[in-house]
Amino acid sequence: MPSIYAANDAACYEMSMGRWSRRLAAPFIRFSDAGDKLQSVLDVGCGTGSLTFVLGSVAQNAKVTGFDYSQAFVDHARSRTDDARFSFDQGDAVALPYATATFDAAMSMLVLNFLSEPDKAVREMVRVTRPGGVVAAAV
Repeated sequence: MPSIYAANDAACYEMSMGRWSRRLAAPFIRFSDAGDKLQSVLDVGCGTGSLTFVLGSVAQNAKVTGFDYSQAFVDHARSRTDDARFSFDQGDAVALPYATATFDAAMSMLVLNFLSEPDKAVREMVRVTRPGGVVAAAV
């Protein structure tokens, strides 16, 4: 079953939730202990990129991938940067299109409660994270 959250208006999201997401991102990263030595990070449910871009500022050498169900949000996030360290993909969090052990960390902020099968999404986050990596979520 696909995710249950349908979001198509990135500007509206920015006004309602984006400002709060940006405020939560840094404390969430500190809490997760996803330090500056990360080389690859996945932001599951990246929305308009609030956590994605803060991850990039903390882990300045990391490749950061934002992943979201909403193509409109992915397009908006892509439009916010021309930095090659950032990439954005569209799809469902319960079936991540990445190989096992691809990322040093997989993080999700303010999205699991919108998924029809959050347990599957968390299992996918664990699968795509290398052994000993960081998997963290905040709702």
